[in-house]
Amino acid sequence: MNRKHGFTLIELLVVIAIIAILAAILFPVFAKAREKARQISCASNEKQLGLGLMQYAQDNDEDLPYRKFNGVPAMSTTNWKTYIEPYVKSKGVYVCPSNPSKGADSDNSPIPRGYAVNAWDTQFYVTPDRPFVDCDPTFYCVSPISLAALTQPSQTVGVVEFASSFPDYHVTSTFFNFFDSPGSNLFAGHTGRGNFLFLDGHVKAMKPLSTLDKEDGGSADTNMWSNDGASFTSHGATSPDTKGFTDLNYSQTLASYQ
Repeated sequence: MNRKHGFTLIELLVVIAIIAILAAILFPVFAKAREKARQISCASNEKQLGLGLMQYAQDNDEDLPYRKFNGVPAMSTTNWKTYIEPYVKSKGVYVCPSNPSKGADSDNSPIPRGYAVNAWDTQFYVTPDRPFVDCDPTFYCVSPISLAALTQPSQTVGVVEFASSFPDYHVTSTFFNFFDSPGSNLFAGHTGRGNFLFLDGHVKAMKPLSTLDKEDGGSADTNMWSNDGASFTSHGATSPDTKGFTDLNYSQTLASYQ
């Protein structure tokens, strides 16, 4: 008479242990693969924004749009997103699925938050040294930056992923450091990297400090934030905005838990 044998308790425990080990190995791999797919999606968004910026420039004497134009009456604000909206058309392009920041931006714009331009920091620099500047007829208004003013467009950051409601990013301002949260800063949540759109149209995933020159506390050979590639130190910046105290230093720290 044949007897059917089932698994013993020890055999079942061994199988369960093997499954648990495989899950522990594979789940992080799957999570990284999913985040990589999201990173590619967000990079595609930035690519579309770059095309919109280039089309706008072609129609406006090679000038980039203003970061923000404060109109009259007060609170009537147009920012770079509204300038390029006719070229981009889809509001979904402004949303990265990995970015925790949701909703509209802070400039009364109906366009979602999620991306910000490399903006001139009027608080510290008299002469514009970033690609996107402001115009407020009531106080000051500088001419928009021409593409011809960029000495190395392929090494000049134009648009970044941003986890705040602001449509602009001031790399030398430590203002955002007061908000000790990954939802209030440069977004580098793609396994410690953020997507950066350069003003020749290409997009690259990088760690925040790899975009900054060594003189200013980064690891790059050139400063990818200034129009001429020169360090902030040579532009006259003083502590605490240089020597590793740029907002990038803080952003890279945040990236470790995003």
